[in-house]
Amino acid sequence: MQHEVFTCRWKYCSNQYVTPELLYSHLTADHVGRKSTGNLCLSCQWENCDVTVEKRDHITSHLRVHVPLKPHHCRYCEKSFKRPQDMKKHEKTHTEEERQVEHPLTPPQKSMLDDTQSTYSSTSNLTDRLTPHHAPISPPQSTYSEGIPIKYIQ
Repeated sequence: MQHEVFTCRWKYCSNQYVTPELLYSHLTADHVGRKSTGNLCLSCQWENCDVTVEKRDHITSHLRVHVPLKPHHCRYCEKSFKRPQDMKKHEKTHTEEERQVEHPLTPPQKSMLDDTQSTYSSTSNLTDRLTPHHAPISPPQSTYSEGIPIKYIQ
């Protein structure tokens, strides 16, 4: 069985690694370096790339476009992602699926208000539509005039 090889394409380098994690570690340690050791490089020298940044964390983040590194794993399935925000967006699809199973939409409700044949995806949506036009009528109120109840007709 042949294993995939990950080759560094940095200027004057062609080191090969058995995992994307090892290639990424090589890039950050050997090519980007650190300010504290006096060898910090903020310009990407990957083949056909001319990105220059102002901070070390920006260049280390940029390097992920060159390395098939996907360190962020979905907790619901086997998918992995380069960026945590992409993983979070994906994970929401799982929670939305669960919500659909737990609370499926009720069949569309027909409106009897007009001839538009409007339909509503839930009873609450239909109720919201009805409320402004058909506010609840309060029950008739009684008052007493000289001890005799009088009902107001609405």
